[in-house]
Amino acid sequence: MVTIFAVDCATVKSGYALIEAKTGKIDLMEFGLIKAKGAMHERLYQLHTQILEKVLEFEPDVVAFEDLKFNRRTQNLTSMTKVAYGIGAVQMAYAKANYREVSCLTANRVRKIWGVTQKKSALRAAVNKKYATVINNKGKPDGFKTADEDITDAIGLAVAVWVDSNR
Repeated sequence: MVTIFAVDCATVKSGYALIEAKTGKIDLMEFGLIKAKGAMHERLYQLHTQILEKVLEFEPDVVAFEDLKFNRRTQNLTSMTKVAYGIGAVQMAYAKANYREVSCLTANRVRKIWGVTQKKSALRAAVNKKYATVINNKGKPDGFKTADEDITDAIGLAVAVWVDSNR
């Protein structure tokens, strides 16, 4: 059995998920959203601190974040740069909790592993379908909505890390 904690990093709201995986079965244990406010340095500090608290609370076997893929067609470099800052804050939290090996996959790789199109809504639909009962029991009776994409990305990432490491 392996526990995987994954974060979909950003600087205003970041989704996180904790799964427990064993051969043939993946259970969604916990998920949520970290919201940060204030100036950039304040938001990064809040993200770092809250992720560190979650990692120390859950003590997962594996930690992960979604890797960025920059290319010459990247449309919003300003936004992507802010996400990169968020990834740095999360990586520092992982390092402070003594995780030296961190898994990371791009969003494209995550969606490919899930077998869905590159649209965010496709991953959200797949996560809603696979974990409908757990999501409902944790207070989301209608499943994840568009506003919850950060959470579904984190769940998708956690599952994809497990699948990718067991190929």
